Amino acid sequence: MITLFSNWEINEDAKSLENLGMDKLPERSKLQKYNDFLEDFFNLKMSDEDKETLIKLDREYGYIYSMRNLDYNREIINLNEEKQRFFQKLSENKRYNPIFEHNPEKFKGSGILEYAIELQKKFKLFDCFLSEYYVENLEFFINYVKLIQMDRNSQEFVNLVNTMYSKPSPELVSKAYEIINQNPYKKVSKNAENIDAHSMKIKMEKVLKDLGYDKWKVKITDEITPRMNVKDNYIVNINANAKFTEDDFLGLVEHEIKGHVGRRFYGDKTGLILFRNGLNGKNELDEGLAIFNSLQFKKPKSNILFNISFFTLIISQIDKMDFYDLFQFGKQFIKNNDKKLFNKIARCKRVCNDTSVLVGDMYETDYLKGYLRLLNTTQSERQDILKFNVGVKDYDNIDKIRAFLIVNGFIDQYF
Repeated sequence: MITLFSNWEINEDAKSLENLGMDKLPERSKLQKYNDFLEDFFNLKMSDEDKETLIKLDREYGYIYSMRNLDYNREIINLNEEKQRFFQKLSENKRYNPIFEHNPEKFKGSGILEYAIELQKKFKLFDCFLSEYYVENLEFFINYVKLIQMDRNSQEFVNLVNTMYSKPSPELVSKAYEIINQNPYKKVSKNAENIDAHSMKIKMEKVLKDLGYDKWKVKITDEITPRMNVKDNYIVNINANAKFTEDDFLGLVEHEIKGHVGRRFYGDKTGLILFRNGLNGKNELDEGLAIFNSLQFKKPKSNILFNISFFTLIISQIDKMDFYDLFQFGKQFIKNNDKKLFNKIARCKRVCNDTSVLVGDMYETDYLKGYLRLLNTTQSERQDILKFNVGVKDYDNIDKIRAFLIVNGFIDQYF
């Protein structure tokens, strides 16, 4: 018989993050009996009034989070022009660092920063098990808004990026070199890409329907850089100019649909936007899970392991090399395809205005970090990561999170 706490594991001996290897997750401790949890049960159980307060504050949090729009603030609106200028200068043996322009900043005057600060104060005063997770997420959002309002060429901007994101460790960089040596860049034949955007839309709509992801719609757009991405507003975007192979389709189902749509699907089932959008640091395991899923085929999409390792190597040099030097550095890994190389460097430098500034999009290391963490996990462990949308720091707390949601009626024991 399944009891309320049958899946609860108390974490007493979990390793600190400092002691974890790059391919490890915190340990979740031994299963305990129901009677051992009576005190915890009463601590986790909320009054009806407090539950109503949590739901109200969660909706306020959701409004704030919806304003973030990460892709909008990182989109380079003059990419093609700067690419042409870069290659023109390169042909003349001249050094040039692109100047990227971005969409206009939307936060100033909106009051959203002040709203986020006030909501964070409310959660700090709200005696709820989940409050710390909202506080952490709002802290990141507050810093993010401050970051977007800064001069992207300033040292202040560089310092805050380095505060919010961490550089890859020497061990991760070494692993990236090892993976690239075993998985060198392969040029993909365009002849195999026989699925256009409209055909892919039909195929993806069927996948969403078959999986029960009924809220999600597929949209063809010319406003995204990648071939496909997933947005919080229940949209799967397909680049209007993209072409796909059958292997691409299978990999993207695992990566974008079962991965990124899947975690939002389970988050919706909790009824709390916190879990739909994920806990602080969730990107590492979210992206790692999507990459892991993509590789579970005899013929996965080409260059997956190369790409996530290449991005890690570029980011490892981001505080030492400007765009031009990064391009020259990257030529040892991507030979005879300078346009592809330019696009990958641009992706790592897309947060910049003047790309001679020694900073970049540190997010790009999450793919390799997360993938390595998940290499030796079980299907059950990966499913828990998907359902509860946690990062490495909170992985060992999944069982207490599950118990909180169960005892307060957000999910049942079969979730």
